[in-house]
Amino acid sequence: MCSDNQGRLGNMMATGIGSLPHMDAREALELVLDRMPALPYWPQLSRRPGENMYWQFLTGMPGLAEGTGGGIPRIANQEAFWSGLEHLIAHYVAVSESSTSEDGGARDSGAAGDGNPGLLPPERAATLWLLPEYRSQLRRAVAIKGQVTGPVSMGLSVLGPEGRPALYEPQVMEAITALLYLKVRWQEEFLRHLHPCTLVFLDEPYLGTLGSGFYAYEPSQVREWLEQVLAGARGWTGIHCCANTDWELLLGVGVDVISFDAYSYFENLAIYADEIGKYLDRGGILAWGIVPASGAYLRQESPATLVERWLDYAGQLQAKGVAFRQLLEQSLVTPSCGLGSLSEEEAEVALDMCGRVSSLIRSRYGLAAG
Repeated sequence: MCSDNQGRLGNMMATGIGSLPHMDAREALELVLDRMPALPYWPQLSRRPGENMYWQFLTGMPGLAEGTGGGIPRIANQEAFWSGLEHLIAHYVAVSESSTSEDGGARDSGAAGDGNPGLLPPERAATLWLLPEYRSQLRRAVAIKGQVTGPVSMGLSVLGPEGRPALYEPQVMEAITALLYLKVRWQEEFLRHLHPCTLVFLDEPYLGTLGSGFYAYEPSQVREWLEQVLAGARGWTGIHCCANTDWELLLGVGVDVISFDAYSYFENLAIYADEIGKYLDRGGILAWGIVPASGAYLRQESPATLVERWLDYAGQLQAKGVAFRQLLEQSLVTPSCGLGSLSEEEAEVALDMCGRVSSLIRSRYGLAAG
C-alpha cells in the first residue's frame, strides 16, 4: 500500500476507465499521459484483436476454445480444463500464500513471464507494455491506474463446459476468480516497477444484473468473489460499474474507489447518502463518471456544463449530510464508461473534457493536482 501518499489520491483528479477506439498504441497512450498526468492509466484498445475486455484477461484459462475476441469465450475442452485447473489453483495458492511473507511477495509475479497464468502478454495489452518507455513522465504522477475485468462480468461472459454461463458452474468460477486474482497481482507488480503507487480497478458492467429477476446469484457470493480477486492487490483498488446496481453492497466492500456512471445513474446512488458518508469517513473515494461516453451526449455538453452538473449532484449529497469539502477531496473525475465505442475524435474530446472539468473544479476550490 502506498501509505505515504494515501491522502493524495482524490482532489478531483482525472483518470480514465479502460478502453479507447484507437488502433495506434503509442498514440493512445500519449493521449492519456497528456490529458491525465496526475493519474494516468494504460488504455485498452478494444478494436485490436486480443484486447476485447473478456478475451484480454483469459490467457492462462485452461480448456478455453481458441480465439482472441471474435465470439463468446467458452470452455470447449473439458479434459484440458480439469487437468489445467490443478496447475492454476496451485499457482494461485502459492502466490496468495507468498503475500504473507516478509517481502509481501514483491517479486512473485515476474514482469517478463515465467509460466504464471497471471501474465498479460504484449499482444493482449499493447499500451501496458509501452509504459516503461515513459518511466520519467510516470514518476511525476500520483499513481498509475490499471484495470482487470471483474469476476461477475467475466462469469456471465464465459460459457462453461455445460454451455451455461460460468457464473453457474462452481468449478469454472473457481478457476476464473483464481485467474483474475493472478491478473491483478501480476499487473500491479508490473506497474510497481514504474511507480510505487498503483490503483487497479475491477471493471464490472454486469453488476447491473445484481438483483435482476433474469440473473439469480446471491449478493454475499458476489462480495466474496470481488474480495477474493481484489486480494491480489497490495496498493489502491477500485470497482467500476457503469450501470445501476446494489450500491449498498459495493460501498461495503473493502475497496478504495467506487467508480460509477454519474451522468446517468447519480440519482440511484444518491439514495444511499448515509452509506456514502460512512464510506467517505473510512477514507473511500468516489470516481464520478460525469463525462458521458456517448457521442450524442458529448455534443450537448461542455466542461462548464459538466462542472455545474457535478456541483448540483454534490449539493444534493451535501443536503443529505455529506460534507462538501470531503466530496472535493475524496473524488476523481472520469468518463462514465470506457470510450472504445466512440470515434477517435469523440474519445479525445471526452478525455479532454475530463481534464478540463478536473482543472476547473480544482482551480475554483484550491485543490492540489496531486
